[in-house]
Amino acid sequence: MKNNCLKTSLTMILSILLMSSFSPILAETPVGDPALNEGAVNSPLTLTSSVPQDGATDVQAFTEISVSFNQNVVNTAVRETNEKAVTLWNKGKQMDADIVLSDDLIDPEDWGTIRINPKDSLKNNQEYIIKVDTTLTSTTGEHLQSPVEIHFTTIKSASSITGTSIAVVTAIVIIAAIIIGVLYKRHNR
Repeated sequence: MKNNCLKTSLTMILSILLMSSFSPILAETPVGDPALNEGAVNSPLTLTSSVPQDGATDVQAFTEISVSFNQNVVNTAVRETNEKAVTLWNKGKQMDADIVLSDDLIDPEDWGTIRINPKDSLKNNQEYIIKVDTTLTSTTGEHLQSPVEIHFTTIKSASSITGTSIAVVTAIVIIAAIIIGVLYKRHNR
């Protein structure tokens, strides 16, 4: 009887240890990884968002630039191809930029996002285009069905904003002075 209880206890302890040894593997699988979701398999690879958005105007020159997709496009299996699939353009010329793909095992929440870091600062009052060609590939083997272009324009200039801000502040000060003058006259009557 004592041996059966000991055997049962040892069996349970070994089972728990064995199951717990697999939990780190399961924990590394990102929630929502499209390679594991039935809906992502054999579905088209599509752009879900971009920063800035297509058609955006008055974009600050230091804004983070990124494109996000509905499937994993950063895995090491597709990294080299996808780094070449995303480019940044200005005045008909490709700009020198670092295309940054996070490691999907280290940053599982970034499995669908590619960041574009221009090597030179963006200039004011310029149109820029993010281009993504059909060689972009997901870990499920899907490709973009057609190229994507995201157009955005940077802010006109820092001086025009400063001039506008000064004009607004000046108008507010004048209106406040008039209101104070009127209230002062009413109070002295």
